[in-house]
Amino acid sequence: MKRVIGYLLGMMLIFFANSTYAAEINQGYTTVEQAVKQFEEKHGQGIKAPTFLPLQYSQQKGRVYDSDAKLELEYTHQSETLIVFVSPNKEPLRTSEFHETVLLKDGTKAYYRVSTPGFHQLDFTKGNLNYKIWASSKSKYVTSSKELVRVANSII
Repeated sequence: MKRVIGYLLGMMLIFFANSTYAAEINQGYTTVEQAVKQFEEKHGQGIKAPTFLPLQYSQQKGRVYDSDAKLELEYTHQSETLIVFVSPNKEPLRTSEFHETVLLKDGTKAYYRVSTPGFHQLDFTKGNLNYKIWASSKSKYVTSSKELVRVANSII
């Protein structure tokens, strides 16, 4: 009897976990490729999703926010998360808030910090777009600016 109850509880957890994930996908998330295409159509210019990622993420999704025309690309694997935001360059980056200035491969200045509540963050402007790349500060794979710079270099 205990086995049957345990089995039923397990099945219910799987069902609710899957329905929660499906609801999340239905809240504007789509594939990374579709989200990039939507953003490009909205802004009339081409952009690239990262071709370098610090690990092989099991879930990759994206969405475009209509209210501020921002693109969000989210890569997750277990407790590891990497997020890339792309938005129109409406205001300059507040570079004084960052700990380190680094150069990308094309000479673009990028700004790195570990922010509250605990994200590695690399921001840069390319053309008329701002890019923000975030990874959890608890990540085993992103431990400094170097990994985020590699992600950024794969975008530009």
